[in-house]
Amino acid sequence: MAKRRRVGGAPAAAQRPRAPDVARREPGRDPRGAAEVGATRTWWTTAAVIAAVALALYVNSLRGALFFDDTNAIINNVWVRTGDVASILTRPSWWSEARGHGWRPLTTLTFALDHALHGLDPFGYHLVNVLLHATVSVLVFAVFSRVAAP
Repeated sequence: MAKRRRVGGAPAAAQRPRAPDVARREPGRDPRGAAEVGATRTWWTTAAVIAAVALALYVNSLRGALFFDDTNAIINNVWVRTGDVASILTRPSWWSEARGHGWRPLTTLTFALDHALHGLDPFGYHLVNVLLHATVSVLVFAVFSRVAAP
């Protein structure tokens, strides 16, 4: 068994690395460094600006009607109207009749959820899509921030 060394009069076992003294921290002061706090604020500010721009670009669509492919995708789609999840997950999409085989379960599921919440009111569909667009824009920024980080 190795002998314990004494440093400064105390046994080595008594000289453990000191944990930060939580009681000494100033109230309201962030324990992180100023640079890290600034970087975090900058990130959130940039994310908020990206979301605001995405919302601003598409906010005018909230008053729009359902048109073009919405007729087949939503209005005439029995799976959307009934919320038949099994059919949505196992059958070709609403677009397959016009363009060949396709499978878009996530899109069709969101239409079914929108229909359950909003019926055929276009405002609800457009609001969900604008919010999803803003969210995805921020997520893309988050991914690129991670990839490009030093």
